[in-house]
Amino acid sequence: MATASAPVPGTRKSRKKEPLGVTTGTSKTGEEVFTFFYGTDTPFSQFHPAQFEVKGQQYNCAEQYMMHQKAVVFGDDEMAAKILASTIPKEQKSFGRSVSNFNADRWTSECRDVVKEGNRAKFSQNKELLEALLATKGTTLVEASPRDTIWGIGLGAKNEKALDRKQWRGTNWLGEALTQVREELLKENGQ
Repeated sequence: MATASAPVPGTRKSRKKEPLGVTTGTSKTGEEVFTFFYGTDTPFSQFHPAQFEVKGQQYNCAEQYMMHQKAVVFGDDEMAAKILASTIPKEQKSFGRSVSNFNADRWTSECRDVVKEGNRAKFSQNKELLEALLATKGTTLVEASPRDTIWGIGLGAKNEKALDRKQWRGTNWLGEALTQVREELLKENGQ
């Protein structure tokens, strides 16, 4: 679930009210400011509701897009249809875990581009979400999921280790994708 946006050691609150599940913090070296997020209430979550379209197909959240593309990559039309028919992100994720012909190496080589493409569509097609993303300008987005060591950092935002990249237990692939999307959208908007 979403964490409260209470300050943690080394953090500073932004002047604007942050979305639920979002905090900011300065790295231990002082060289980087992080925007930590976790939970479905934050607009940066893959599960956060957001209607968007990619290549004529409608999606209700970035997780649905990701899992649908996973099924497409591996040619599982039956699971792709189930994912599109579902309106529940947790169920979509479960269907995605059941994709047949799955190859971990292939998915690892493609999944970050898939997540980036889905989030680009999500944020560029939803003004309120775009504003939330652009408001993080100058920070590195970080999924502070204590359990996810692939898409998150494997640490919660309140853990002091979260302020030190060298102590992260995860790769932060989601945070990286969102940071890249934000930078591209800022550039396109002349900022």
